[in-house]
Amino acid sequence: MLCFDGNLYAYIYIGTDKSINQMFSPTILIVIVLYKNKIANSVSYQIIKEQCNSNCKIFIYDNSPVIDSDFIKYPIVYIHDHSNGGLGHDYNSAAQYAKENGIDWLLILDQDTKLLSGFLENYIQTIKKHPEISILAPQVKLPDGTLLSPHCRKRKLKKMVSDAFYPMNVYFLINSGLCIRTSAFLQVKGYNEDVWLDFSDIQFTRKLSHSGIKKFFLLSSECIQNFSNNELDVNVLKRRFDIYIECAGKCEYFDFPDWLFRQHSILRHTMALSLRTMSCYFIKCYFTKYLFK
Repeated sequence: MLCFDGNLYAYIYIGTDKSINQMFSPTILIVIVLYKNKIANSVSYQIIKEQCNSNCKIFIYDNSPVIDSDFIKYPIVYIHDHSNGGLGHDYNSAAQYAKENGIDWLLILDQDTKLLSGFLENYIQTIKKHPEISILAPQVKLPDGTLLSPHCRKRKLKKMVSDAFYPMNVYFLINSGLCIRTSAFLQVKGYNEDVWLDFSDIQFTRKLSHSGIKKFFLLSSECIQNFSNNELDVNVLKRRFDIYIECAGKCEYFDFPDWLFRQHSILRHTMALSLRTMSCYFIKCYFTKYLFK
């Protein structure tokens, strides 16, 4: 198996004939973060393991309070961290592992992302066909078919043309399904670890856009993602909103439109939860923990 470090691999792809490029298979680190879930119960792991080839390696970062004692049964890299440093810390750790082991790409998946047959192969073939790509993403949908990602801050999207390039500065991409060249990840110094859950993906895609990466490639692959906003328990919603507001307060803003869109989104989410639950908790939290903290 041929392995190159990120920079050399990119140089070979860019500087040689495309027919020669297709002889090489990209090396991919598939990153799955677990929380209060065993490897055996992770939907994404159970599907992706069947699609891996010799150039793919699975990296599990487990933030659960208790270690999964069955991890030794699986051909994976497994890290347990009961302190739960957050998604940014986990993804940055995976990128460091990829750098140290000469792995060219990172593919990020949530623990409960449902993937279709041929999902991984589509990534591999697209990378080989388009060596200029730095970022790939699938269409991520909710169980009811609603498009979750990519998301355009200018309008609501219902359908997007697949196998095409789109501008990074117009769209947001969620973490799950995002595939990025390791060298590009390291170039922007990875995720903002202070924004440890909500907004982590938005912050990261904005960093990529402002680093000079102008486009991402939208794959024909689709995946289904569960969404915590469908929760009905008011107490659970309150705890999640506390995290949401904490992360919102630590966000960086790269330009005025970014700031304006974020303020609108946060206020809209606050009002929607308030009306949905008929509780003043969310508005109070918005003012005391975010707006006037």
